[in-house]
Amino acid sequence: MENSPKKDQGKSDLNPYFTKGSISRRLMVAVVLFSSFITLITTSFQLYRNYQGELDQINRFFLQVETSYLEVISNSVWVVDQEQIRIQLDGLLRLPDVGFVVISINDQKTWSSGNQNVEYPLSKSFPLVFNYRGVDREIGLLETVVSLTGVYNRLLEQMFTILISNAIKTFLVAGFILYIFQRLVTKHLIKIASFSKQLELDKLEHQNHLLNLDRKSSTLPYIDELDYLSGSINDMIKRVHDRDLSLKNSEERYRAITESATDAIVSIDQNGVITFWNSWATRIFLFTRQEAMGSKVDIIIPKYYEDLHLQGFKRALKSGQLSLIPGHMLSITGCRKDGSIVPLEMTISHWKAKNRINFTAIIRDVTERKIAEDQIKAIVDNSNAVIFLKDTQGRYLLINQRYSELHHITNEEIIGKTDFDIFPRELAEKFWENDQQVLKAKTLQEIEELVPYDDGLHTVISIKFPLFDSENNPYAVCGMATDITERKNLELQLRQSKKMEAVGTLAGGVAHDFNNILGIIKGNVELGELGISDPKEVLQNIDKATERGKGLVLQLLTFSRKTQTSKQLLDPIPLIKEVLKFMRSTMPSSIKIVESFPNSAVQIYGDPTHIHQIIMNLCTNANYAMGEGGGVLTLEVKTLAINEEQAKQIDNKQGNYIEIVVKDTGLGIDQDILEHIFEPFFTTKTKEKGTGLGLSVVHGAVQECGGSIQIASEPGQGTTFKVYLPVANNFVDEEKVEIIANSPKKGKGRVLFVDDEAGLVDVCVKMLEALGYVAVGFTDPKEALIKFKKTPTFFDVVITDQVMPGIGGNELAAEIKKLQPDIPIFLCTGYSEQVTEESAAEAGFKGFFLKPVSMADLSKAVKDSIKT
Repeated sequence: MENSPKKDQGKSDLNPYFTKGSISRRLMVAVVLFSSFITLITTSFQLYRNYQGELDQINRFFLQVETSYLEVISNSVWVVDQEQIRIQLDGLLRLPDVGFVVISINDQKTWSSGNQNVEYPLSKSFPLVFNYRGVDREIGLLETVVSLTGVYNRLLEQMFTILISNAIKTFLVAGFILYIFQRLVTKHLIKIASFSKQLELDKLEHQNHLLNLDRKSSTLPYIDELDYLSGSINDMIKRVHDRDLSLKNSEERYRAITESATDAIVSIDQNGVITFWNSWATRIFLFTRQEAMGSKVDIIIPKYYEDLHLQGFKRALKSGQLSLIPGHMLSITGCRKDGSIVPLEMTISHWKAKNRINFTAIIRDVTERKIAEDQIKAIVDNSNAVIFLKDTQGRYLLINQRYSELHHITNEEIIGKTDFDIFPRELAEKFWENDQQVLKAKTLQEIEELVPYDDGLHTVISIKFPLFDSENNPYAVCGMATDITERKNLELQLRQSKKMEAVGTLAGGVAHDFNNILGIIKGNVELGELGISDPKEVLQNIDKATERGKGLVLQLLTFSRKTQTSKQLLDPIPLIKEVLKFMRSTMPSSIKIVESFPNSAVQIYGDPTHIHQIIMNLCTNANYAMGEGGGVLTLEVKTLAINEEQAKQIDNKQGNYIEIVVKDTGLGIDQDILEHIFEPFFTTKTKEKGTGLGLSVVHGAVQECGGSIQIASEPGQGTTFKVYLPVANNFVDEEKVEIIANSPKKGKGRVLFVDDEAGLVDVCVKMLEALGYVAVGFTDPKEALIKFKKTPTFFDVVITDQVMPGIGGNELAAEIKKLQPDIPIFLCTGYSEQVTEESAAEAGFKGFFLKPVSMADLSKAVKDSIKT
């Protein structure tokens, strides 16, 4: 059944234990090496344990010295008993392995015994202490040196005995293992090898005998590894026998699958000859199987592609770089039997049979899809909107013709690039942020963006939406942008027109309000000069009028731009009562005021000015609505808890609130006016009666306090405003809120005050002096700077105006900071569009407050800034 073995093979079979690569020989070497290793390890471990025992004995000796000898030696040293000291040292020297002992007094070796040059020394020092009159006194040091030479000699004597005994035991066990292995394993492996050599795989159907090992364990009720091996060989013989039959069945199944496929399947060999052709290939290319099989693949390749295909095919076979083709979807064109061209998509794989390379292509006719794609492309390219497609990393996948025209880049050039390659970085970052917002939201977003065109920036509305894969994960962003620049310009023109109209309305109302305030101030001054009114009352009236003027400026600030407010923890009820008291004096007697307040105090987090604005404007509107005919003004304050459902109705969060109700019995408001009631400059009053800012300021003030406002009104039924302000413990960490005191406090220090208004300088200097400060005022900032340069360490605080002749406040502050970087500087100015809390801080100012300035403002700023 097999050829005769060669001579060297025969020798190996007859004497397998002595071949160079035999398992027996390798096992013998491994066992010898492992046994030697184990012997060394066990010997080393035992010697280590003996060594530790010797060290423990030495440590016990040191302990014995400390407990038994130390006190006697200390007493002898204290009385300087030379003979007793010598006896004690010689006694220590007679102990095992002790080579040298010495007593040192004040770092001087005074008494010693033994040889100082000890080999392998191990020493330990003990302090000599003597108790004299109840006090321990350290009188010297005892050093004991032990020689490890004896220890090493004893270990060396033990090593040979231990090594020989361990080696004998280990090698006896190893030899027995080798013998058993050769008896139980090696001879059976030789039989398995001999059986395998005689096995002919192509004639398995004629071989009826199986591998059978001649061993006693075969009759036992259990099986071992050799039984598994022989059983596996017998199973392999059966599987190989069954494989041929299975291959024949597989070929039939493969043919059935390929014939039922709805794609063309074509195989060629390395010579380009068609070796397989299914029925769908006939349907696409019109060649029958008989016509195609054995023909060159050139019959389905257009003439203009034949040379390119042949060159690439030869290059792939020659270089062996076949992996460049398989697995990729290729878009190609094919040629039918009638000469017509058909668009195709194809994937190619390669495989080997009998060391020959073969290729199989799966080909799909995409004629209908190409028509649909061309139609969609025509629609996209002819759209007036800019259309683009990006992946999740912002890389462009597609743009339409309109995009190419506006940004002068083709679809081929932009593929793989990002907005950072095309637009300025600031715009590109904004586009990226908007795209990520769409991907995160996973829904359509309508976004207004600025895009640079040849004639400048244009405003576009971009409708962006994500595209999803089969697992509902976004893989791209599609966008369609429409230019709305012209519409935005028209809106801007309309807004400017409305703004100019509103400015005219504002001018009359503001002039009327300021004339009233100036009239109050001037009238009270004249009454005070004539001595008609009480001077204290005159001053109080002037102060109230000043606060009204300041309040009007704050209203204008609040409307014109979002200003930084001074929030604090406060009880609004005293503030509301104060405003209501003021309103009583300004309302006609025909109006009755009904008020209701809670008994307990409650706190909110807000600006006192906002509370004044809210109550003052709502009461003023109620007064105007009821007019000279009179009526009832109801002002009610109460606390209430608002649940989640109620919170939706007031457009706020659930929690505890203060509800402020201002109700009048006036004419009421039409429903078509209600929706505009909080708009700036919207008013039903004449120009002489109001500015149209009141309710818009109220709305802004309520929002600054974190609250909300509701209005209910019907013509002839009066109007009710409900203001909801959150209680402080709802939304504010009270421990972090600083309660600001309003009363002026005295202090000490030197203040430089600079303002181009002489009267203001005089008043503020006197205020500061009244508060206990040394104040120096200047109306010329240049003179103030000269004074500061002469004595830069004299002043503790600087207060300066912003707009002054010669040098502005910012420039003055910068020059002062060069001389005194740490000095606090405050900006005290009227309203300026260029000055805010933020811009003042950036310019290096410690703080910022508006004119008119009160003593409380000066007191707080200066006192908090001067280091005590």
